[in-house]
Amino acid sequence: MPNQQQSSANRTIEWAPYTLKDGIDESDLIQAATDVETQFLKQQPGYLQRQLLKGKDNQWVDLVFWQSEQAAAQAGHSIMQSPFCLKYFAMMQEMDDPNAAPPAHYQVIKHWNLTN
Repeated sequence: MPNQQQSSANRTIEWAPYTLKDGIDESDLIQAATDVETQFLKQQPGYLQRQLLKGKDNQWVDLVFWQSEQAAAQAGHSIMQSPFCLKYFAMMQEMDDPNAAPPAHYQVIKHWNLTN
């Protein structure tokens, strides 16, 4: 599908790994992540979709898909004003570490469709 490949050009994926703080219930984290989705991200221009990934040892990744780097950056400027985002971030160990790496943005270079 040429249109699918062409439409993904210049899209940006935000990779935001974090460690869930000890004592935080996973269901509370998922509810906070859902609130970020419905109350913040869905209102952002250029927001496409999001996936929440879970690894071992309380490791998580928030994977956010944007139409462009500019859309991701624009959302980043207002994210700390959202009480829903702040509640979600408070569950992450990295928020207490001033040396923690910020989320990283990657440009989609090539996209392959899922097939059976």
